[in-house]
Amino acid sequence: KLLMMPFSYTLNDIVGARVGEFVQSGGTVFADARCALTDDHGWLHYPVPGAGLSKVFGASEKSVTSTPSVELKMSSASPHLAQSLGKVMVGAGFKEVLEPQGSEILGEFDVKEPAVTLNRHGMGHAVLAGSYLGLAYVRYDNPIFRMFVRDLLSISGVEERLRVETVPGEIDCWIEAKALETSDSAMVFLINHSDRLANVDLAFKSVKGFKKAVNVLNREEVALESEEGSSRFRRRIEAGECAITLLEG
Repeated sequence: KLLMMPFSYTLNDIVGARVGEFVQSGGTVFADARCALTDDHGWLHYPVPGAGLSKVFGASEKSVTSTPSVELKMSSASPHLAQSLGKVMVGAGFKEVLEPQGSEILGEFDVKEPAVTLNRHGMGHAVLAGSYLGLAYVRYDNPIFRMFVRDLLSISGVEERLRVETVPGEIDCWIEAKALETSDSAMVFLINHSDRLANVDLAFKSVKGFKKAVNVLNREEVALESEEGSSRFRRRIEAGECAITLLEG
């Protein structure tokens, strides 16, 4: 349902057409600065995004400058934004001012220059950002990008079954979360990639209605709250360590 295309600098017309078909049939695509600048022989496309994608995104490159970082102010009124509504996101690498062609402006650089657009193409949506948002997230750890990704998931109709949040009042940490589910149980893996202790709250959606949570590493029971198809628990994870939780019915 959601196709993420970071650093898609080189794309040929065949791939561009396939992306367009994906969106036309109901998918959502996200791409960032200088998307499809060249084909696979190094020839420049025009306009940018090339390979027919300017029509899909409903926007093209108006101007571009290199920059270590740049701020993007997200719209405070768009119905497509919930998590990142009105927030300031950070980009890196380029400040690519976009020229909307029928698309909605989701975010702007300073002096109200279009930075993020959303276009309805066929049955789907195409979102274009004029900077490297993922790169900025890794470099500068701006948490607003995670909120924006959740908005992309919402736009594409993807259900967020596993959600991790830092306990309120504590410093945000980089936590990787994965889950494996069987017919009567589930196992949730949390990895703390940050350099500090993390206390995190996790919500896992499942119709099974789990009644017990166990720390797999020491077999101690973990406090669990289950209601309306969602199981919630809290874990404490040291820097660079992992936590594995078994959920049982």
